[in-house]
Amino acid sequence: QSYEPQHGIGSDVYHGRVTEAVVSTQSTGDHIAIIGGGIIGISTAFYLSSLGHTNVTIYEQCSVACHSSGKAGGFLARTWCDETDLSGLAHASFNLHLELKGQYPDIDYRGVDTYQVNTSQESEGKNKCCDKAPVKWITDDHITGIKLLDTSKNTAKVSPKILCNKLLSVAQSRGVQLNISKVLGVKKSDGIVTHLLTSTSQNPVLVDVVVVAAGPWTTKFIHKHFPEYLLPSLRPQTRAHSVVLRPDTELGAECLFQYHTTPSGTVDPEIYPVADGTVYVCGR
Repeated sequence: QSYEPQHGIGSDVYHGRVTEAVVSTQSTGDHIAIIGGGIIGISTAFYLSSLGHTNVTIYEQCSVACHSSGKAGGFLARTWCDETDLSGLAHASFNLHLELKGQYPDIDYRGVDTYQVNTSQESEGKNKCCDKAPVKWITDDHITGIKLLDTSKNTAKVSPKILCNKLLSVAQSRGVQLNISKVLGVKKSDGIVTHLLTSTSQNPVLVDVVVVAAGPWTTKFIHKHFPEYLLPSLRPQTRAHSVVLRPDTELGAECLFQYHTTPSGTVDPEIYPVADGTVYVCGR
């Protein structure tokens, strides 16, 4: 089910409940500054501009989607969080991406079948196409088991950087500005932000609303410039790695979750073929 808030975009999903965010559906002319040019910052600008808010500036230090937003796998699952508090968010996200695909077919969104593939270093195969499942581009070397996790009805793949660039392009056509500069600080009056200090402007930039969407740097920025907001620190993160492969042969669209057993333990790479012929592999 799609949700259209009566007072604008930006709904919060909490414990499966969707609540309205107070965003005016009519432009007030206020200057809205968004710090961060990743998927959160860009999509915020995109939906604000769809409501008529065109006096919006995105401040990005490096380049659009230069970190996680441009290097993520882009895997989407509709029902995989159904037994958790994230169920409502997962369904809303999946449906929203599907809606964007209908509006912008060139965002490289496609439904995919998803498989779990169990392999073992000690298992030997005959290097022939796998006949255990309709995944014609993998061989049965070392495979000990394979099963269908979900179908294209509930799992999909999107190219995050292509999506970011498309949403930004549409937002810019509506008047949104992109400013490649670092936000150095803020100026306040009676506790309310009135200006941003940036690396590319000699004078403070007048703003009315500030949205901080700086990914893992958001908490650090808030702690430094808005200490009155008692945000918790980020929990320790587990580092993962990703590589992009360019195979000589054409692959299908199936996504694979591999569980590979070695004498020293188990590794679990995720394998996502991309429409441009590359393969995105991530994991620990």
